[in-house]
Amino acid sequence: MEQETRSGYRLLRNRSKMELLRVLRKSVVFIAIFLGIIIWLSIFKINNTNDKKIYAYYSQLMYEYANQTEMIGSLTYSRYAHDKGNDYEVDKEYIEEAIKLLQGKYQYVYSSDMSRAENNYKKIINSTLFAEEQSYYVLNAEKYMADLESRGEINFSITNTTAIEKLVSDKQLPVIFLVMMIFVLITFMEEFENNMFLQIRGSKNSRKVLPVKRCLIILLISIVLSFVFNGVILAIYKNIYGCNMGSLIQNSYMFNMFQLKTNVATFFIIYCITFAIAMSVLSWLVYFVFLITGNYKLSIAGTGLFLVFEYIININISSKSAFAFLKYINISNVLFPGQSYYIYENWGTDNFITDIQSTTWLLTILLAITGFIGVYITYSHKYAQGRKSAITKIIEKCSQFIQMLLGKVPLFVSELYKTLILQKGIILLAAAVYLLISCRMYRGVDYSNTDFSMNNFYSMFSGNTGDKECEAYIEECRNAVEELGKKAETDANYKYKFREASQTLENMENCLKYVRKVNEEKGIEARIVNPAAYEDIFGSRKYQNTESQNLVCVIFLILIISGEYAYEKRCHMIAFLNTSKERSRVKAVKLLKILMISFFIWGLSAFIDIFNICQLYRLEQLSAPIQSLQIFYDLPFNISIAGYMVIGQAFRLVLLLIISIGIYGITKILDYKGCLVITFMVLVMPYLLFKLGINSMKYLSVEILMDFGRIIGKY
Repeated sequence: MEQETRSGYRLLRNRSKMELLRVLRKSVVFIAIFLGIIIWLSIFKINNTNDKKIYAYYSQLMYEYANQTEMIGSLTYSRYAHDKGNDYEVDKEYIEEAIKLLQGKYQYVYSSDMSRAENNYKKIINSTLFAEEQSYYVLNAEKYMADLESRGEINFSITNTTAIEKLVSDKQLPVIFLVMMIFVLITFMEEFENNMFLQIRGSKNSRKVLPVKRCLIILLISIVLSFVFNGVILAIYKNIYGCNMGSLIQNSYMFNMFQLKTNVATFFIIYCITFAIAMSVLSWLVYFVFLITGNYKLSIAGTGLFLVFEYIININISSKSAFAFLKYINISNVLFPGQSYYIYENWGTDNFITDIQSTTWLLTILLAITGFIGVYITYSHKYAQGRKSAITKIIEKCSQFIQMLLGKVPLFVSELYKTLILQKGIILLAAAVYLLISCRMYRGVDYSNTDFSMNNFYSMFSGNTGDKECEAYIEECRNAVEELGKKAETDANYKYKFREASQTLENMENCLKYVRKVNEEKGIEARIVNPAAYEDIFGSRKYQNTESQNLVCVIFLILIISGEYAYEKRCHMIAFLNTSKERSRVKAVKLLKILMISFFIWGLSAFIDIFNICQLYRLEQLSAPIQSLQIFYDLPFNISIAGYMVIGQAFRLVLLLIISIGIYGITKILDYKGCLVITFMVLVMPYLLFKLGINSMKYLSVEILMDFGRIIGKY
């Protein structure tokens, strides 16, 4: 008997190893894809916020003034440029932003925000207005002072902690990571679809030990991948933003109330472990819901909707609301584990008070117990074949009802249902929406940092064709510059002003000359247009943005369309369709459906792009000829700025439709995997090779060819 038990456990141990290897083997592709997505999003976001230049100057300034901290408070761009004996006009905007960041760090380290808060709480404690011993305000103040005391004395210093701040406050990584863990969970769920469940749970030991081992496998994978994902992103952020890993974490204002006196490196380890636990707990809950429902699509959708609902509650309920407890006892705080470290906030009543970090940890523990025990009990007592739960029966009845309805609806509707529901196209579209929203520029033109006189010129004469009034204004400015030049000869204080004014005058004159040149040489009534926004919109930064949008559109069209005939082939319906009298009609409906999905993805991309541009930029003179902008002087056809934008979007639409038709044609010949391989090799691989440095691949990249500006050579 004992020998049988030992052999049973030995078999189970071997099976556990096989289970882990099976999960890793099936999930390695998904893990690599999701890691690639998060790296791409991180780099893309950095490129589109101009953060790289800002934080390069920030690190430089921090180094240069490390021993001159008393000068930081009064530092300005003009003073910095004067001290360096250099003209940084091109990067003026970035330097000013870097100075603001440095001064914010200086204020935190040497000033008073913390001291002011401490004094305010001391006043509350000693005030007669809050004489009641159990007053919420008194309890809040006392807890703050107690937490401040438990944190201990901190020797603050001006040091760069930006990378860890960016990592912990990033809300994209937890969402993408959880989606990846759900894909890993699907490998467990497959046993119910391929009827392997009865064989696996055949022994008593399997029923009771296997769910425990699976929960531990999820935890192990989460821990390993947490360090991998967060480590890679931290390395990227550290390279761009900089970060002193040996510095105390409290040197960051975000973590000023973090209770453990530790350095950034140790804090990173703590955060990775916390992150892994949070993701594991949520994965256990998803697995638990699946075991209850017996339908992983329903469990994933239900859990996703619940998380969205919880997040909406979290961001919309005020901390002063009577329902504030719903804000803090909220599963979204578990989904974003880092925010409890950088948000110091207490909540409670007149008799009770606690902080968000303690609440989140308690909620995590309760959810962990619920998920772990739920998985164990549900898996151990899962119905055998022939015995179905009430929920499973309800789902089957609903499925039968849907099938009955589909038999009565038009063919186009049933095709849409097959693609969006049966083939999980709706999930892919939701992912496309999320990534397209992420593919946006986060920073426009800061007009306050550009030359005041030049901005004034554009505001006065925007839309002007270079008439005598404009010429007279420039003549007045010329006289003023000459007077300033005379003063600069005798007074050194005027030299910098004279240099700036001379440059502005030259820009005005060049602008007037260009407008007249276009009018005379091309016969096009060009106008004076402020180029600041348009140089950004039609420049290299916008091109990178468009590239990313095109890549997302192409990839998701491949993923959605490649399975067009896979369902029929799996159900052995392809022969019937090929011989049916309705085959031409079915093919036409399928093609129409694909074109509509392509149009939807394009429309979403175009809407997000246009909305983003309108939010970031002050667009002027959209009706002016495109040649009013100097970068388009050589454009051979006369069209307005708005018309050029419309043509660019229409060009993208046409190419996306052509790509969709091409993928659809390949699905008729190859199976799903074959179609994926071929289309990725043809439509995605050239672009990836181009980004890796093989410049000749740009001529084969559809993501580049889809951009109208690139085609006419404007980048």
